[in-house]
Amino acid sequence: MRIAKRLVAISLPVVLALLAGCGSNEPGRLDLPPSALVQRLDYDAQGRINATFRVQNFGPKPIHYMEFNLTLSLGGSEAGQFKLPLDFDIAGHASEVVQGSIVGSASALESLKAAEQRAGAIGSGTVTYRIDGMLVSEKKGTFHVQYEGRLSPEPGLPQHFR
Repeated sequence: MRIAKRLVAISLPVVLALLAGCGSNEPGRLDLPPSALVQRLDYDAQGRINATFRVQNFGPKPIHYMEFNLTLSLGGSEAGQFKLPLDFDIAGHASEVVQGSIVGSASALESLKAAEQRAGAIGSGTVTYRIDGMLVSEKKGTFHVQYEGRLSPEPGLPQHFR
């Protein structure tokens, strides 16, 4: 019985110290970095790439974001840089979408076209993408954002990916 009491007496402070290390400067708040991904993308004959990005706030409280600056790569080639003014709040555990357009690089556009050709020929075609950038918040500072994923052609919609 004494051993059990000693174990509880020793382990309780250790557990409390570990839990305290998971917190942030603000009591009752766990700071989790935001994330961003491509929700949808299309391109046109002039080489303009239009992208819809989903910005996610994983924290429990709203954060006011000011801007999103990122480099988008498609198929391993840099497509271009987006500079997107945001100036809106994202509620805790929520996300918002933001859209932007650039003139894409020739190699990135070729990656999109090749994925569409594979999808038409063998029924499956994807293109890899990478986001590398900064989300700037009003009070929390700047967050580095990186994400890698795949986009697939939308069936029946030429030059559209999701």
